[in-house]
Amino acid sequence: MAKGQRDGIRLRNQIAKNRKRAVEVNSLTSNQGKIITGLTGLGAGLSIKTKTLAYTMTGDDDVVLASGTITITLPSVTAKKKRYEIVNIGTGLVTIAVVSGTIDNETTQTLQPLDSITVVSDGTNWWVV
Repeated sequence: MAKGQRDGIRLRNQIAKNRKRAVEVNSLTSNQGKIITGLTGLGAGLSIKTKTLAYTMTGDDDVVLASGTITITLPSVTAKKKRYEIVNIGTGLVTIAVVSGTIDNETTQTLQPLDSITVVSDGTNWWVV
């Protein structure tokens, strides 16, 4: 097999892998904030909840869409090592708090409207990724 053919096969394989990993967002529209609709790909298996009141995330959560001036609390840092995402889809400030540990060495993080944060636990603290 010629070098060009091997490179073409590698490129096709890499594209196929990237498609499997992709999360497609079909629309981002809103009434002033943004609402995510039509998640496909990896997003199809995520637990996505919308919250307008204070909420403590659980091990079953993946993504929280927060609206209003509220606090979203991450679960105990030792409870489950996983990745969480919080998106501020409203016009208020969303405070991210912790039950234990810190988030990048801080006790809270604040999301402005339309901001998001993704955190992972190392078993001791939360880290923004």
